[in-house]
Amino acid sequence: MQQPFRCLRCGAPLMAGQPFCANCGLPVQRSCPRCRAFLSPQATFCTNCGLALVPGAPPPGRQQAKPKSTVSIIGDILFGLGIACAIFVPIWTIVRQPDAENSMSVMIGAFAIGGVMAVIGLIMMRKR
Repeated sequence: MQQPFRCLRCGAPLMAGQPFCANCGLPVQRSCPRCRAFLSPQATFCTNCGLALVPGAPPPGRQQAKPKSTVSIIGDILFGLGIACAIFVPIWTIVRQPDAENSMSVMIGAFAIGGVMAVIGLIMMRKR
């Protein structure tokens, strides 16, 4: 729904399509050619109906997202694998070998390797 506008000079209410203020005579700057809503002088889109006021401008809020780079995708995968390694390998080690002498070193190694993979993955994810 269109917001009511007021005259910039005297504050009187302005009707849609009104060319000037009926109270003080100040010309109304612009209105949308489609819906006749009042627009700010720097508007590139109508805030009421979304009409592009600049030729060739994309619709508001519809900017195309950049595709992810290969490095960023590899970073996503590496981060996920690192977190999975740091969480699930120690759990698997405890379940499969609860009394093994080397289970603690396997868990610490898996946690360290998973942490390093996750950090490298985070760094790679930020590369666009």
